[in-house]
Amino acid sequence: MRREMGDAEKRLWTRLRRNQIGFHFRRQAPVGPYFLDFYCAKARLCIEVDGDL
Repeated sequence: MRREMGDAEKRLWTRLRRNQIGFHFRRQAPVGPYFLDFYCAKARLCIEVDGDL
């Protein structure tokens, strides 16, 4: 698990946080031995961001 987000993750998180799109997302959500960048339980959706802008 990383401590700081990259630029791409920061930009996406500004859109996902505070239910701005109608769904609640968690950052660095643990799933088994992995950590997902972003996870929405209600939509059963995970988002992994690779690379940078």
